[in-house]
Amino acid sequence: MFRICRPIFTPVPGTVRAVNGVSITLDKGEVLGVVG
Repeated sequence: MFRICRPIFTPVPGTVRAVNGVSITLDKGEVLGVVG
């Protein structure tokens, strides 16, 4: 269900992290790392 929440914040990175299952764990960290 995180796929629905993450995509709203970050479409591409959100989906990838959702599959990994660490969308919450490395949410802000991964977003800044993947996007930037």
